[in-house]
Amino acid sequence: MITFYSLSGDIEKVQGEVRLLTFNASVFAKMGNLMEGESCILFSIKAGLCDGILLTSFMDLYAKCGELINSGQLLGEISSRSCITWKATSQSGFIQDGSYVEAIELFRQMLDSGLKPGAEILGSPLDACMLLGALQIG
Repeated sequence: MITFYSLSGDIEKVQGEVRLLTFNASVFAKMGNLMEGESCILFSIKAGLCDGILLTSFMDLYAKCGELINSGQLLGEISSRSCITWKATSQSGFIQDGSYVEAIELFRQMLDSGLKPGAEILGSPLDACMLLGALQIG
């Protein structure tokens, strides 16, 4: 379980560090470099620099590296989930991994949480339905 620490000190410096970690996590995710990405995760936890945006980046990293269980666990850690948070797991991970049923289930969970997806989000579950050959679901 990831602990959120109160951020003390120069808030601008802390925000800069969080942005840098978020950027690094995104780069490592695109490269599929799980080892370097996990070093960012460990550093951020030790430094107490975890926020929802950074956790979403880490969730995306795990998903793109095929670590869907870890990605899903991080989804559970984020208390204030946005459509982007849900998309990071479903599109980046489950669809990329070929786990289309799970991607559709995540989309249903997002809808059940009360979020209304925009057009940028609707593509993921439709892609999953198309790839499953389950157009009646889509």
